[in-house]
Amino acid sequence: MTYLSDKPESKDPDSNRTQLVGLLNQVLADTVDLRLQTRQALLAVGRSFPELKVLFDGLSRDLRKCIDAIASRVVSIGGYPKVTVQVVAHESHLRDYPDAFNVHEHLRALLSSYSRYELHLHNIMNAVKDSNDAESERLLEIMRRSTETDLWFLEVHLESLAVCLHDMKLPAWSPVFESPFRKAEEAPGSGSPEAGS
Repeated sequence: MTYLSDKPESKDPDSNRTQLVGLLNQVLADTVDLRLQTRQALLAVGRSFPELKVLFDGLSRDLRKCIDAIASRVVSIGGYPKVTVQVVAHESHLRDYPDAFNVHEHLRALLSSYSRYELHLHNIMNAVKDSNDAESERLLEIMRRSTETDLWFLEVHLESLAVCLHDMKLPAWSPVFESPFRKAEEAPGSGSPEAGS
């Protein structure tokens, strides 16, 4: 699979900006797809498994913050974030979410999607380094660290089900992603960004 940075390098600033916007929109499509898959798991099993409800809901909220941060970054460099259903379905590198019927299948599906997401995020991070855009690099690094932690939580929950540790207290999920643009995004008197999610 090739990424936009695999094309010959240009010294034209507009070309570099266009390339960076394309890379960030690739991450945006993957992130929107991953959030939708996480919401699918939440809606399917969350009510029956309170710990998983907290985990899936938290993962979904973190992904929403990532989406907002990526879209803000795209706009700040003069681009246009592309997040329609059609664009996401066409551009996402994630596999289609399977027909999962039990909690094990949902956890395995999310673990697979998060792993693939992390791989593509890593590849795009390498491509963004060529653009010399420190803010985008910093955002993607924060997302990568958040994704690694989320993968760990998914693995712990899947392993606990596999070895029948339902009665054991599992680590409580807590958000990791913190937008590097948060202070700039918050306006005095603004309501909670999570309303209506």
